[in-house]
Amino acid sequence: MTNSNQKFSATLKSFVRDFFTKRIALKVVSLVFAMLLWGYVLMMQDPARIKTISNVNVTIEGEADLIARKLVIRGNKQFSDVIVKVKTQLTQYADLNIDDITATINLAGITEKGTYKITISAKTTTGDIASISPSQVTVEVDKLVTRRVPVEIGFTGALPDGYWAGDPVVGRSEIDIEGAAQDLANIEQAAADIDLTGVSEPVNRSVTLTLFDGSGNAIPSDVLLGTLPSVTVRMDVLPVIEVPVDTDSALLGTDNLPANFELVSCRIVSGPRTVRLAGEADALAAISSVALDPIDISGMRQSVKQSFAMILPDGVNLLDEDSVELFIEIREKSGSTFFAGLPIEVRGIGRKLKAALSVEAADVTLSGRVGLVNLLERGDVALYIDLTGYAAGTYEVPVYVELPTDEMAQELVKALSAQFVTVVIS
Repeated sequence: MTNSNQKFSATLKSFVRDFFTKRIALKVVSLVFAMLLWGYVLMMQDPARIKTISNVNVTIEGEADLIARKLVIRGNKQFSDVIVKVKTQLTQYADLNIDDITATINLAGITEKGTYKITISAKTTTGDIASISPSQVTVEVDKLVTRRVPVEIGFTGALPDGYWAGDPVVGRSEIDIEGAAQDLANIEQAAADIDLTGVSEPVNRSVTLTLFDGSGNAIPSDVLLGTLPSVTVRMDVLPVIEVPVDTDSALLGTDNLPANFELVSCRIVSGPRTVRLAGEADALAAISSVALDPIDISGMRQSVKQSFAMILPDGVNLLDEDSVELFIEIREKSGSTFFAGLPIEVRGIGRKLKAALSVEAADVTLSGRVGLVNLLERGDVALYIDLTGYAAGTYEVPVYVELPTDEMAQELVKALSAQFVTVVIS
């Protein structure tokens, strides 16, 4: 049995070796001939094959008519997950691609809002449509409405130090949007943010808007019929300087005050002492202070407290309060007069009593408004001591100054060489 197996194995090996090593040229020719024959048969018969085309886009027909009826499709209008199988001849199989396929849905029969299942139709330039999957799509149709929403422009980031941004000027404060009534019902505004980081030049740009609902949630713009419009935003961005308010510029006629009157001070009692100005660099370079509306104080005899508006140079913006309250202090000039050796009178001494003073005369200086001081003469001033109620004894008592009027007594400052004297009463 073993010998028989060995003989069979040897015979098989010899056959295989002879098959692949002998008459090779004949065998190659036979193989080529067989292939040519098979190709000829295929060309002559050209059998049909099924080719699968995926991700075919579906075109919507009749949408313009739907819109004319004030209706519109809600949601996604891109149906791109359709698979189309095409039966085509073998000779055209390799060239068939997605560009040869047209898939459509037709909305012509829709006349009111609702949910519809619409059959997909497909055509091919090569072969025949074998199947479409899915064969239908579901569309939701709603009323087409127009809504007007406000445009809001916000800002992020911060300008560089020393720069100021004005109020934005928006090309449109409102925009009209079109779409399905249900989709537009939640839209409250269209907004965009402008990043001010590093901005040092005026802004003039077109910005893309984003839709938001009442809770601040963004709403995709594909809910709209058409595209979401953009708006143009213009805004000044200018350098800033800080300068003092020039109070002296408000005063006219300081040399024409009445005789013996003078301007004591002019100071801000309310409002900014310095202000910030924004403008072009060339305009700011020429500004060192801000002037005030003038007031003519010629002939004034009393102080004034009044509001004054600021006078702004051309081409600049004031960033602070535009007025200040000034207190203009005007008063009569001060003067003094001196009387030497005025006798000190004794008043109010009891009957049968005598008084001996340690000092019987004193010098007095009277200071105050020139109008009062200049009225005084030596005989108008009296020095005295009041001994009313004093008994015999030795006392130190004050020296009093008597002036002709109560106004002088109240306003003038009195300086005595002897404010007290020692008196002996006997």
